[in-house]
Parts: sequence; C-alpha cells; structure tokens
Amino acid sequence: MKITAKKPLKWSSPISSERPVHCHGIANKRYFNTALMVRCPCRVEPSERCFFWNTSVPNGLRILVVYLWASPYTMLGIMIGLLLGGRFQRTGGVIEIYGPQVAAVLARLPVNAMAMTLGHVVFGRTRKALEITRLHERVHVRQYEHWGIVFVPAYLLESIWLYARKRDGYLENHFEVEAYAEAMPNGSSPNEQQSTKP
Repeated sequence: MKITAKKPLKWSSPISSERPVHCHGIANKRYFNTALMVRCPCRVEPSERCFFWNTSVPNGLRILVVYLWASPYTMLGIMIGLLLGGRFQRTGGVIEIYGPQVAAVLARLPVNAMAMTLGHVVFGRTRKALEITRLHERVHVRQYEHWGIVFVPAYLLESIWLYARKRDGYLENHFEVEAYAEAMPNGSSPNEQQSTKP
C-alpha cells in the first residue's frame, strides 16, 4: 500500500548540506532518502522503513556512498586544480580551489563565472568569491551527490534545449533555478548577482 505524504519530504546531504532542501526542488515531488539521496522506489513514508529509508545504515557508509557517487567529477576537479596551480582549502567536506590561473579560466567560460563546481570540488576566482558563492555552489554539490555522473550531461542537455528554444540556457536551467532559490531566500533575481557555474 502506498502512502501519500501531506507535506513534501526533505532531503539533505550528510556531508555538504548547510540546511535542508525540499526534495521536489529537482525531483518532481518524488521522495528521496535523506542520507543516500536516491529515489525511494516504494514512495512511502519514512516510518515505513523500506531499505532506502533505513536509518540503521551507518553514517560513515552513507558518506562514503555520496562521495563515491560524485567521485569521477571530484577527481577531475582535483586534477584541474593541480594543473592550474590553485590554492586548496577544505570547507565542510568540500575542496575549494582558487588562484590567478583558476580565475583566468573561469573568466573565459561562456558564462562569466565567479565559481564553478565539479563533484565535491568548487573553483573560485578568489577566496572572497568562494565565500560569496558558497550557498549557491553547495546546492550544486548536493546535485552532484544526487545525480552522480549523469549530472553534467543532464545540465548541458537542458541548457542546449533551452537555447534551441531561444531561452536563457543558464538562468532558466532548473539546476540553476534551484541553486539561486536556495542561495537567495530573499527573492532577489539572479540577474542582480554575478553569474556562477555548476
């Protein structure tokens, strides 16, 4: 028997989440596991304790799963950071990289970006830029944790589809819509901020 929740459940990363995000932000109101961030196939209340909602799974295992799921992009990000001679710092389980060469690459992207995320790696032009964009980029980290290796193709395909329809492939991309909504709870428009990339 399927049980329909009256209110949308919330999911958050055990690593990078600074505050919970409603699961329907990117998942069309499907239920997601709080720890593993995978769709619950039973679509039942957490109290039903199906396998995906089983809170008896050790927290260390849950953390390992989300790190591994996003690891291909994380490793790519670390390699790029080393090649660019970036300065590394760790904040809340996420590696942040900044420096002159990193800033030069970000400035040459199609969207003039202050920051960009690859898995559990966030690139920023400067340390200050990383602080300014941290909430926005943490949403992208959670998206990588949820989508894994599929995230970048999904992001790019949606952008291409939007551009083909003569719409804004960046600001109207639902991954960015979610990130701006989380980072700017006061309702300000993303047009008022300098762009960031996933």
